[in-house]
Amino acid sequence: MVKDALLACPDTHKKLFENDEIRVLVVEIEPGHKEHAHTHDWQGVMVVTSPAKLRFYNEQGEVEFEGEITGAEWRDPISGSHTVENVDSRPFKAYRVELKK
Repeated sequence: MVKDALLACPDTHKKLFENDEIRVLVVEIEPGHKEHAHTHDWQGVMVVTSPAKLRFYNEQGEVEFEGEITGAEWRDPISGSHTVENVDSRPFKAYRVELKK
């Protein structure tokens, strides 16, 4: 069973704040690291503070995207599992603000 990012990837996803309306995560992925499969149940904004080239895999393990993630962008919920791999020589860091309502 695939789990929420905080449960499936405690090495890369840390909770900074949570209440009934929002949850704020910091996501840090070291070079060469591939996360465990996980989900994100809420929509929100991802703000990248340290960009890196990432590879995103879908539930079937197929590459859906590969490239550098920068700036801030809207993210829809990801109910199907996905995995992210840092294929760069730089660490990746971002803040994910999830809207629970």
